[in-house]
Amino acid sequence: MEIASVRVRAGLLARPEKAEASATGGIAGTITQQGTTTRLSGIQVIVFDDTDSWIDEVSTDSQGEYEVSNLDDGTYFVKTYNYSAYVDELYNNIDCSSGCDVTTGTPIGVTP
Repeated sequence: MEIASVRVRAGLLARPEKAEASATGGIAGTITQQGTTTRLSGIQVIVFDDTDSWIDEVSTDSQGEYEVSNLDDGTYFVKTYNYSAYVDELYNNIDCSSGCDVTTGTPIGVTP
């Protein structure tokens, strides 16, 4: 499983294969099966801040898309968690199946 590339641009929401910050202070994106364009539903997406504190979590919808809104201005990290046979990942392409320090991932800046 992979978290598609992250782009931050105020005023837009993520669509297939990317995640972006939205004008309302949010992160949205798509979760796909590693190496394919197959979107995965029911995957937990967890957002942490730059102090490794849990901020929020959501599940991907039937199209493999997720959105976390109402985030304050700051730096965030995104990680997956699932009960399927997929390997959990920290954005961007870091294996988190045995646990990981979320702040070693690629930071996502949010400026509402």
